[in-house]
Amino acid sequence: MPCRIRARGRDCAGRFAAALGLPAALCLAAALACASSPYDAYREAHPGWTPSLPEAGSAEELVAALYGPDGNPSVNVTLEGLDVYDVASRPWRKVPVRALRGRGQRDGEFAVIAQRLCRAPSARSAEQGVRVDYFLIRGPHLIAYAFTRFEAHCVPHERFHAARSEDAALELDLLEGIRRAHGRRQLEVIEMYGRGLAYVEAGRLVEAKAWLEAGERTDEALREANADSGKPTDRDRVRAEHAEAEVVHARLRRALGLPPAEDGGS
Repeated sequence: MPCRIRARGRDCAGRFAAALGLPAALCLAAALACASSPYDAYREAHPGWTPSLPEAGSAEELVAALYGPDGNPSVNVTLEGLDVYDVASRPWRKVPVRALRGRGQRDGEFAVIAQRLCRAPSARSAEQGVRVDYFLIRGPHLIAYAFTRFEAHCVPHERFHAARSEDAALELDLLEGIRRAHGRRQLEVIEMYGRGLAYVEAGRLVEAKAWLEAGERTDEALREANADSGKPTDRDRVRAEHAEAEVVHARLRRALGLPPAEDGGS
């Protein structure tokens, strides 16, 4: 019989016990271990520490921050799953979170994949969202990441940093692994343009242009689909979202040395 443990409102159900191969008789020990999350343990070891995602000084600090509170009182964001891989050698090796404890800031190269669920305090069940975020970290440096801030009503805003050319293959391997395990990430138009700008900054212009074109196609399809909407609120929302995205769209076109879009939009 597998043991099910609840600690600090989070289900440890085998997450700790199973990882250690503990029989049901040792559930108490697992419960005590679960009582101290990576977030609590890191705060205890580093008095005065304030988490700041996605920035982090080490893989241990990054994981600790992901286990902590989101900091936005208008939504409830929970960590639904977290996997850590040692990517310093091939094939990648999955490592337990506890293996990160006590590592120095310059020690190791890891990929961290976090499944995060947002729920808004509303009667509308549609006001929720799930994102699979990822981080590539080498010592104290974030090589690449995709991290989501959830705003009111669980509206996602992605912060994206593309790897430089020398680490592009590592980033692409991680993205392909996430796609196989979790499917393709559904992005807002503004997030697509944001990714394009990040790829320009990383010197990867082929990917930047691909995201520009993907954003333009998606924006055009959304505007056509909502053109005949019978709800003024829907039309107003789409118009406002398009206007916000168009600011980033124009920046991306300039960064790529392209002229402004002919209609001022996509």
